[in-house]
Amino acid sequence: MNDILPPPASFAEHMADGFASAFPVAGRVVLELASDPDLAAARRLQLHGATVISSNLVSNFALSAAPGIATCAIDARTVQEQLGSNSIDGVFAINLLEHLEDISVALSSIEGALRPSGFAMLHGHPIWTSAHGHHALKYDAEVLFFGDPESDPIPPWAHLYMSQQEMRETLEKRGVPQPKIEAALDWCFQNDLITRTPRNAMLDALRRSSLMITHLQEDAGDYPTQEILARIQNSSWWDPDEDYGIRQISCFFVKS
Repeated sequence: MNDILPPPASFAEHMADGFASAFPVAGRVVLELASDPDLAAARRLQLHGATVISSNLVSNFALSAAPGIATCAIDARTVQEQLGSNSIDGVFAINLLEHLEDISVALSSIEGALRPSGFAMLHGHPIWTSAHGHHALKYDAEVLFFGDPESDPIPPWAHLYMSQQEMRETLEKRGVPQPKIEAALDWCFQNDLITRTPRNAMLDALRRSSLMITHLQEDAGDYPTQEILARIQNSSWWDPDEDYGIRQISCFFVKS
């Protein structure tokens, strides 16, 4: 069916195409977790022939309805409880890992909801141990993209080796406006919309699942200089086995 699809127009659609290439979604019931408000990935999976249940943590997340796509509120940790055992064929979840405190709990629930030979993909960003451990943030109608050099006020990896006061002083010396300073400090030290789970902990949780991993891919970004690495070594976030350059993980599973 890929021959009749338009070219990918977004990251979500690109990832949906990859999922459909890895697994036989045509004629299968696929649950999408952490769906985007535009239902871009869900629509794409539907084009591949899947029956899609699109979900987020709130039931009214979708900006508009899409014919044939059911929308609902489902927590990744309670998929089996909400949908029932052996009720779905596949699970598609992108940009989820950095928001998921209980990866092992979610995988156990997903496994219970999958039918035999069911399949799943969990994707996300171990952003806490990467250069830019933050997320896009709306602040006073202005969008700050942490990770974009032109709008990110936080030095790379500074969230790992600076205290809150050190970061405040650094940003003040740089002339960063006060609202941006407060927003940056919030994302680094208070905000719970992202987890502070290191990459190694994410990988450990993925590998401990009783679902069988068929493919695990990591994408690298920037790597710390020796100077920055030395500063991380003096912090509580130092792990000699950690890779501080990985910015993205995609893990594909099947249920035996």
